[in-house]
Amino acid sequence: MKKEQNESSNELFKDYPDVITMADLQNMLHIGRNTAYKLVQGSSIKSIRIGKKYIIPKSSVVNFLLEGDKSKKSLAILKKRCYTISGYGWL
Repeated sequence: MKKEQNESSNELFKDYPDVITMADLQNMLHIGRNTAYKLVQGSSIKSIRIGKKYIIPKSSVVNFLLEGDKSKKSLAILKKRCYTISGYGWL
């Protein structure tokens, strides 16, 4: 099972570099700027801050998607975002 996850994670974002920016994170997850910052600042997606810039390992985004986040706070952020955009609740 772990091997299958590794193979699928390699294909998931193969067009992105190993270290991504906030703009890349927004494109990868199809989320807005505020939601991306909330996920990174809330430690749902691991990152390193250098000055005003966030450096995000692509592997932490893949882990966030495959394993899910244990934090109820980040899940609530994403649920709220989906509800306000779609009007139908969690997709």
